[in-house]
Amino acid sequence: MEIYKRLAEVYDSGGWIEYSRRLLPYLQEVLRRFRFRPQRILDLACGTGTVAVSMAQEGFQVVAVDLSPAMLLEAEKKAQRAGVKVAFLRQDMRRLTLKEPVDLVTCFFDSLNYLLSYEDLVRTFKRVARVLSSGGLFVFDINTPAGLATHWNYRKEGQDLEAVAILGSNSYDPQKKLGTIHITVFKKVGRLYEKFTEVHTERAYSRSEVKKALRESGLKSLASYDCMTFRRPRRKTGRILYVVTGAKNVWS
Repeated sequence: MEIYKRLAEVYDSGGWIEYSRRLLPYLQEVLRRFRFRPQRILDLACGTGTVAVSMAQEGFQVVAVDLSPAMLLEAEKKAQRAGVKVAFLRQDMRRLTLKEPVDLVTCFFDSLNYLLSYEDLVRTFKRVARVLSSGGLFVFDINTPAGLATHWNYRKEGQDLEAVAILGSNSYDPQKKLGTIHITVFKKVGRLYEKFTEVHTERAYSRSEVKKALRESGLKSLASYDCMTFRRPRRKTGRILYVVTGAKNVWS
């Protein structure tokens, strides 16, 4: 099954958007520390649009890109409910293209970990470099090997909500740096529950891999943090937030 084809309809009620909600004030502090006030923003792999819609509510011009039609549909509904305008585009981040440059690109919540090869990571970074305006910033988080090996190291997670119950079973292959999660959803339909399962795979990227990929892509790392803090990443840090800029203006 295409990932997020069914999960999109329960994504927000399943609790995943809480990360995005917590991330928003953190992102604002990151931008404040860099004294950066963008006008035009691209939210890459926007999911159900929590970050994109929130930034639009702050008055920014927002473009939001995702590969999943189902997730984009939920994001469009969210923008309509909020009464804001967001330009939603269905694109593969490895082939990202925009008509105009943007000042800020964001990409959050494991999205880059869905790129299962180093080559795809470089392809994506190169595409981001092409759409960034001169002096623009690229802010993203990414799971490390320690993150997928430990933070994902649980056998079952249950979430008893009014209409949805979600179970997860995870595994991690340290040789391939691949984490796999089987997500089983029980969605209430009338008096019964409908069951469906999706399998998601992520690849962990070390700090050295990310920095090498950035250099190859014409991007320059300005800072990296243990995500949700401003501490320097350590060996056991599970998720790192990077603040990146273009090494040169490659927009064309």
